Amino acid sequence: MKYRSEIDGLRAFAVIPVIFFHAGFLGLGGGFLGVDVFFTISGFLITSIILDDLDKGQFSLSHFYVRRIKRILPSLFVVLTCSTIAALLLFTPVFLKSYSESLMAVSTFSSNIFFWLTGGYFDIASELKPLLHTWSLAVEEQYYIFFPLGLMLLWRTGKEKLFILVLLGTVFSLGLSHWCAYHKPGANFFLLPMRMWQILLGSSIAFYTNMHGGIKTSPLQAQCLSFLGILLILSSYMFLDEKTPLPSLYALMPTLGTGLIIMFADTRTLANKILSNRFVVGIGLISYSAYLWHQPLFVFARYKLEAPSLMLMSGLGVLSLILASITWYYVEKPCRRKNNASKKMIFLLAFVGLSVFFLIGLAGHFSRGFESFYYNVRLTSQQKEMYLFVKKNTDYRLLDTLIDNGECHFWREGVDENIVQRFQSCYKKYGKAVVVLGDSHAMNLYNIVVKANYYPFVFGVVRGGCRAYENLPECHYKGFDKFLDQHANEIGYILFHQSGSHLIKDEHGKYGAQSVFEGNVSYSFDVAYIDSLIEYAQSLNKKVVTYWMGPYVESRFDVKLEKNILSGDFRMPASSPKIFEELERSILQEINKKNSLPNSNYLSLIEWMGIQDRSLIVENCLIYKDPDHLSRCGEGYWAEKLRARFEELHRLNGFTLPRRGV
Repeated sequence: MKYRSEIDGLRAFAVIPVIFFHAGFLGLGGGFLGVDVFFTISGFLITSIILDDLDKGQFSLSHFYVRRIKRILPSLFVVLTCSTIAALLLFTPVFLKSYSESLMAVSTFSSNIFFWLTGGYFDIASELKPLLHTWSLAVEEQYYIFFPLGLMLLWRTGKEKLFILVLLGTVFSLGLSHWCAYHKPGANFFLLPMRMWQILLGSSIAFYTNMHGGIKTSPLQAQCLSFLGILLILSSYMFLDEKTPLPSLYALMPTLGTGLIIMFADTRTLANKILSNRFVVGIGLISYSAYLWHQPLFVFARYKLEAPSLMLMSGLGVLSLILASITWYYVEKPCRRKNNASKKMIFLLAFVGLSVFFLIGLAGHFSRGFESFYYNVRLTSQQKEMYLFVKKNTDYRLLDTLIDNGECHFWREGVDENIVQRFQSCYKKYGKAVVVLGDSHAMNLYNIVVKANYYPFVFGVVRGGCRAYENLPECHYKGFDKFLDQHANEIGYILFHQSGSHLIKDEHGKYGAQSVFEGNVSYSFDVAYIDSLIEYAQSLNKKVVTYWMGPYVESRFDVKLEKNILSGDFRMPASSPKIFEELERSILQEINKKNSLPNSNYLSLIEWMGIQDRSLIVENCLIYKDPDHLSRCGEGYWAEKLRARFEELHRLNGFTLPRRGV
């Protein structure tokens, strides 16, 4: 296929926004959509090459995979090597274990599945995942395992029929993606069936171009359509963001924009001149390596500094381009040239390389993040004591500590028939339930209520990452609403609680950003979200007495970071209490303004708990497990301190039953 410099230039328009987005630049909330542009480019180029070879009768599956290996693996191996060394030198075992597991996933081209199962692309924790960006490589490689094989097997049916099949696949995958965007957003973002349409769109254009030589247009038409393509791509970067349900029909903006440029940006057009500029093409040529380098650089900087300045992140973005240039010149170019290495040798080298990284990841998984090496080699005796103290208080999953006493202290992430039977059995035995409802912070609250050891029937309906104002389809709020309609008479009152940091956004529109608490950026409170929470609490209160338990002061201090472990000085940022007090004032103002939820139905955990000393260690207990969740002993500490408050609340609601043990 003839070289098209404007497509290399288009790669620059894809990779730079991705780097800007991950660096935290203002005004590019949809910069991550550069990956969607890459998918469509990839589908067009690779399908064009396959069709040309099939037309000539010289397509070879083994030759195709050799070409993919030479294109993808050499630079990937370099970046994985450097990232693994950096992780071994910088990360504590808890982070190194997670990194090791992601390394195994990258080595098997399943990192999209791994990151889907272990967290979202936009989670706060994603900022500390050096290999998160490899999910897109996994999607492509999964696609190119099956697509060429399918074309080869069905080639005799005719190119026109194959083209129709590709179009139908595009439409089906797009429809599935749009549905999943609202019902299964996590799977929708990461998994091949919902991403396939973006690559298939490029493949469809390749089919049409191969069969008809493109679409004939006048100079004016080509000028308008190609420039519209640029506008669509740039508009998607500026007007879509992480809150937009993506991929979906919204993602047609960058992908159709890419398609318009591929089809119409010929040498007559301004779009071609912009994209064929030598500087732009140069960035496009190194775009793959730049994509690989930027995420590890940003993650390790955030790990060491927590909230690096935008200037530093900009510098790291430039460094990623410099490293990409070196990698392209000394690794990519030489490896992509024709050489004397046999196919067998190339497959063997690829297998050995992937196996080495997989085995390193496997070792990291089973050694709990090379904990013995970290503990015995990198720590002094004093630091070892502090490490063990932190590990004791933090090295567990919150889900694994939720209390179920086998009787009537129990929780679920949703409501089903089995739970209804247990619920009604407990109602007959003890009377009305106290229900704790909310996100992962409500998990902490549920345990506190149970550990307060007063009321014998406590039911938690809690799920991490589920905020009522978002009402995501995988969350529990709709199911609980139906449950409440049927069992309102069996519930004494509801304690509704959710994280406060997700109501706080920085100047870039990112929620819960650590940079806010480090004083590096300005912040505001999302009044629309607050109003939604008020309305939701009000809707519950109409059925059952509902108390919105306001947010508690989050520590915003990551005790698992090495610099914090080694310093031994565990103190929350001075800004944290101030910001959460301001947030609560904003919530109360909205409640008064709305005049809907009674003030008495808002209970201030900040008032109940008071503003404590900034030290996070109390009575030999590390109160917080991570920057925003309480530890096990922290729950016990507050259960003891707040027991009288809960007893008062129970009496207020007519509960006079004696205390029962957990």
